[in-house]
Amino acid sequence: PDTFDLQAILTLRNQADYMGSLAAQVGSYPRFVDRTLNEEDPSLEFYGIVKDLEETLGPENLLLLFYEDGLNTISKNITEFLGAEREMVRPDDEAKLNVKKAGHGVWRTAPREPRLITNTAHSLKEAGFGRFLSFLRRAAPWIQRLIPKYAHTVTISAEQRKRIQAHFSESNKKLSELVGRNLRD
Repeated sequence: PDTFDLQAILTLRNQADYMGSLAAQVGSYPRFVDRTLNEEDPSLEFYGIVKDLEETLGPENLLLLFYEDGLNTISKNITEFLGAEREMVRPDDEAKLNVKKAGHGVWRTAPREPRLITNTAHSLKEAGFGRFLSFLRRAAPWIQRLIPKYAHTVTISAEQRKRIQAHFSESNKKLSELVGRNLRD
């Protein structure tokens, strides 16, 4: 409605790195890339999203940011867009921006505790050994400390990266033209 003012800030990241980071964040499974590409996930078609937002809000009410520009640039652009007086970035914030990245195309998942105790309790209950559950509940905190947490890595291979880039190349070319910026690299 005309009685409302709405502004949007949208940060985009190249799809291959975004998919790797997202898979690590949610503890996804190995076929995540294939599934996402085969199901035509519209959340990764950035041109359509930006075009629709510009048409809905007007280009002056949309701040488009690129993750790869870094936190300092992003913060400066947000500050200017909002008319704020100062930036809100501390010197150590940039280092925290991509903490899951373990190398080119590799991200660490968050350490997770094995489900050994939960699975054991479930098995005991199903087998009719309910009496042992109270013991297990009391012993669980000590047992958990003995079991190491584990972390996996998520890898976007060079082949997958090429497939992702090819899949989104038309959308990204259109986005590049729309925003007047070379997004090839």
